[in-house]
Amino acid sequence: MSCLKTFFALHPIMRLQNRGFCLANLSNRWITNAQRPKDNFLQCTNCLKNYPLVSNRCYATALSEKLKKGAYRFGIILPSKYKYRHLEDAAYVLLNSIYMKVQHTKLRENAGLEDSFNMWTRVVFVHLWCIFMRLKQEGRDGEIVIRKMTNLMWNDLNSRYDKFQDEIKERLKVREIMKENYNAIHMFFAFLDEGILSGDAQLASALWSTIYESNTYESEAWHVEALVHYIRFITNHIDQLEMEELILKPQSLEWPVPSEFL
Repeated sequence: MSCLKTFFALHPIMRLQNRGFCLANLSNRWITNAQRPKDNFLQCTNCLKNYPLVSNRCYATALSEKLKKGAYRFGIILPSKYKYRHLEDAAYVLLNSIYMKVQHTKLRENAGLEDSFNMWTRVVFVHLWCIFMRLKQEGRDGEIVIRKMTNLMWNDLNSRYDKFQDEIKERLKVREIMKENYNAIHMFFAFLDEGILSGDAQLASALWSTIYESNTYESEAWHVEALVHYIRFITNHIDQLEMEELILKPQSLEWPVPSEFL
């Protein structure tokens, strides 16, 4: 496509100078009509038909990558290595794995967490943060999956709260809860980013501020220690996975627990 744009952009200039532009020539050099061999005239005029790989040249790829980087500056994120369809499918499967494959029961028992929807939401936030840490290392492709997973998660939470609307009675209350969750996830990620880069004491402090303060159970120090150990364990597990496996085979992602939890 870029070759066609180049050809039509230069066509008026070439006509004034009585020159032709041979796309079949690998060097893409300008040749005059007198220099063009008569036996190759048809090949030169029909080069778009006779040379189908012209759009796959290296300069076309470089131009495409340049356009993608330019679009990124305006907030338009285009994939770099994988197809957009594969990235969207991976986002669906990865989020569903957090819902279905994470061993929420064992995590609640060992970390001393209450069995409530609010605490389940916070546990989902923690696992989202764990996988987002890995996806952030993959540039635009990873950012597309992160955005898609975030949108899916908010839509899912909104639909779940809508089912509770009769019990809550007021739609305004649902909006207030969603606003609280929106603020909570930003606080979650900021505290956990700081805690994971520091020692276990800082990570435990981040978990206490984001999870245990709203926990109705009486939490002990060993509960927080167990959750710190679990997060270190799961982030190390996800960090060893290849991006190709996360995108093309997301159903293979497992969420194991440390042997101490079993």
